[in-house]
Amino acid sequence: MRVAILILSIVGVVMSFAVGACTGMCMSGLGELSSELGDAATATEANEMGASMFLWAILQAAMGLAGGIIGFRNFEIKKKARLSGILLIVAALISLHNTMQFFTSGLLFLIPAIMVLVSGGKGDVPVNQPAE
Repeated sequence: MRVAILILSIVGVVMSFAVGACTGMCMSGLGELSSELGDAATATEANEMGASMFLWAILQAAMGLAGGIIGFRNFEIKKKARLSGILLIVAALISLHNTMQFFTSGLLFLIPAIMVLVSGGKGDVPVNQPAE
């Protein structure tokens, strides 16, 4: 289960970069087209929106990757598993906010979040460390 959390998070990161970069570049292209046609207000708005979408995609990818790595490394520790689940849920919500499409990377972040929150954190000490 630990490996599935990491793999789904990494695929979600790749998808968030792909969707965020594509959306941001398309909006920036619309801005360039508008500036060529002489509509400066629309050009500025489209360029700002494209940059904003790309920055949200970077934030989403960073949170998803951090949550996936924390969930993979500290699957047995209850507090860290909960932190991982929260980071992955926030990354899924950012996906919904950024591109309004939950089925791209949002679902790839929500599935490992549920896996971590439901079955992760059964103890307070990792399996490979003895209790003191």
